[in-house]
Order: sequence, then C-alpha cells, then structure tokens
Amino acid sequence: MINLSYFSFRRNNYYNGKLLSVNDFEAEQKYINDKRRILTRLIGGMGVASGLDVVAIGNDSLSVEAGLGIDGFGREIVLSEPDVKKISSFTGYDPAVQSGNYFLFIEYNEKLSERSHRDGADGIRQFDKVTEGYSLYLSKDIPKGEVGTIKDYYRSENVIFENCDVRIQCEVPLYLKSGEKFIFILRVIPRDIEKFIKANIRFDLTCVRYNRQNYINIDFDSTKCRLFDGAYIMEYVMDCMNVTNDIAVFEADAGNSSVITDDRPQRINTTANTEAFISSRDIEQSITENFCSETMGYAMHYPFRDICLAKINLENGIIKAIERLPLGQRLYTNGQLQLENEALRDKVKI
Repeated sequence: MINLSYFSFRRNNYYNGKLLSVNDFEAEQKYINDKRRILTRLIGGMGVASGLDVVAIGNDSLSVEAGLGIDGFGREIVLSEPDVKKISSFTGYDPAVQSGNYFLFIEYNEKLSERSHRDGADGIRQFDKVTEGYSLYLSKDIPKGEVGTIKDYYRSENVIFENCDVRIQCEVPLYLKSGEKFIFILRVIPRDIEKFIKANIRFDLTCVRYNRQNYINIDFDSTKCRLFDGAYIMEYVMDCMNVTNDIAVFEADAGNSSVITDDRPQRINTTANTEAFISSRDIEQSITENFCSETMGYAMHYPFRDICLAKINLENGIIKAIERLPLGQRLYTNGQLQLENEALRDKVKI
C-alpha cells in the first residue's frame, strides 16, 4: 500500500448497528499506516536505522545482516536474520559484466500468506495475512535524477572536470556569514588509484577572498597526496567579504586550468559556477529555515525511494571491495547523536 497524498486523513466513524465491510477494515489499516508513515518521513527521514551491514562471504557471496531501514515512503524494512546470496543470484547482475562497480539496493515489498481454508464470496481461495518483507537487487548505476540527501541542504557541489580517469569537484557551504571564514573544498576522485593525476586549477572569486586575493591557484599532484575514503581532499580557509544579501561566486577559469592524467594534458571545459548566499544571519539558522521550508517537497517528491546499502567492486566476478552506504542513507538515533556529541566535545577540548 503506497500513498503519497496524505491530505486529508479520514477514519471510520463507528456506531451501534453499523455494517462493517472489507472497505471499512481496509480504510482502518490505511488510516493507521498513512499517519505513521507521514510522521516517519517528515520527522524521522529515510535510510538505515540499525544493522543491514553488507559483508563478503568468500569471494563471490554477500551477507546482508539483520537490521531495520526506512524507505522513502516511510515503510519499515526489517531483516530478522542475515540473508546470504551469491553475487550471480541477485536480480540486476549481468554475467557479461563481471568487473566494475555494482550498487546493492534493498526495497520494501509485501505478499499474501497463510492461504485460507475457505473460499471468498467470489468463489476464489483467499489468503488470511499480508506478510511485509523486502527484496535485494543490483544496479550498475545510481538512479538518474537527484538522489537527495540531508547534506544537499548544507553544501553545494559542482563538477568542474570529468573523464574516464578522474572526477574533480569543488564544494562550498550553501550559506556564508558576512565577514566570517569558511572552508572551500576541492575533491579529486580517481577512477583508478594507480594512475598519475596532476592538475592546476584557478578559481576567480567574487565576494570572497583567499589570502586577500580575488582568486586561488590550486596545484594538485596525486603522488604527494593521500587518499581518504576514495578521494583526494584539499581544504582552503577563505574569508567572506563584509557584504550581505549577496552571492559569492567561485568560477573555474578554463583558460588558466589544466588536468594531466598519464602524461596527457587536457583543458577543463566548464561554464558552471559554484555559488553561495551571503547573509548576516547565523549559518545554522539559514540552513534550518531553508530545510523546514522545503521539507514537504523533500519528503513528498523524493526521486528515489529504495535504500542503497553498498557499492560493490568486482574483478572477474570476485568481490574486491565493499563500500557501505555510498549515498549516506542513514537514520541517526538519539544514541548515535549522543555518541557523536561526546566525541565532538572531546575534540573541542583538545
């Protein structure tokens, strides 16, 4: 039962002598489910709440551990025990493509169970129960369209160069506070970590400064940097100018930028700018107000509603690496937030 139109809610009105039909009982279930699921979607969110780890069992099999997840419709997905399968048995696996990355998704499903001992009014043998369950499938690609995560309401990401060897993107906060510092991030994501990558990228800056200059030149050499979580990450502290209700712009200068992979120099070719809004208000306040104003659209029109549990790298059908929750689809419980606050307090003290 899927319902994205939650307005307005209707429930049964009971009175002595009322004749109850199948429609009345279905309306009762729908009312209870819809109420719970809209609260889950708008207050709790979607993702893995507990467990659902993906671990390799040998060279060609996976185990999805017991756990609980909430999908984009607010429906609970429960695994009461580990589910072990061979890679080749998953829906979506292509025997002709045994090397590369696959994404493992879990989706909610339900099926009729416990066949009735008597026929229904239409003479067809019915089932007495509906069992809620799940199914697992593989996909070569992330679904098209914006996947949508919480961080999309905080940071702006813009790909400035991409080819078969590497993807380079810059990241800035969506909101900057007038006259304060912020962090500009350049992320270099290699397709093959064995390949040499070198880049020289210039950004022209509007309404922000780096070392009191309105530009920044970034020199990158993969032999001099360390990989972190599959990417090279460079962070630069910049200053926001003392203006308000204006737009900061980070423009990659294609004419003065180049990327070298395996001794092949290439010019970047981008006209897309990365932008941030400058305000006199606190960043936290701006983020919260933006998220609250767009929460209904975020929950009601989520472009993809299954949970991506893992990115699996295969080589000739053999599991080489597993990256858990590559889209960051995780639900934070009170216990997890308390633990993070403890770690943050210790970090601040240090």
